[in-house]
Amino acid sequence: MQITLPPELARFVEDQVKAGRYESPEGVVYAALARLQIEDDIPPAEWEELRAAVAVGLKEADRGELEPWNAADIWTEVEQRHRKENGADEKKAG
Repeated sequence: MQITLPPELARFVEDQVKAGRYESPEGVVYAALARLQIEDDIPPAEWEELRAAVAVGLKEADRGELEPWNAADIWTEVEQRHRKENGADEKKAG
């Protein structure tokens, strides 16, 4: 399969490889598609729950009630939760 990216996305992919985040352009695309697949597997009700939690967080931030966070840690937690929930679903089906 061959794909053509718009120039701004091609630069983004190149920048990711140059920064050492990925070994190749294929690695960037693979990671992006893996995340998209995880995102697509989240039911709409869970997205609504997430949006509600974000709204609470924004209100807390507006009041100055901030806590330090790390995006990579949060993403790891999301991926782990996704794997755990999908594993539970596979056990039920089997």
